[in-house]
Amino acid sequence: MEKAELKKKLESLSINKARIYEKAMEIIDSDENRITFEQMDYSQAYMVKTDFLAEKPINIVVRKHILNEIAVARWLVTREYIEEI
Repeated sequence: MEKAELKKKLESLSINKARIYEKAMEIIDSDENRITFEQMDYSQAYMVKTDFLAEKPINIVVRKHILNEIAVARWLVTREYIEEI
């Protein structure tokens, strides 16, 4: 998946650089470990802070059904086989 496609999809969900920065500042200043974007729920995308790591990184979690919309290919990987789906 191209990074540009993911950015375009996030922008279509009203998640742009300014909103990401705003939400990052909000989660840094709060005791919350998870925060969603306004008018969205956790089924779309959300930000999560990992407090147990020294760096306390903040990540955007994009749900699989959103990623499937822009994926070039999908694979099912098990211990027994790999197949494109």
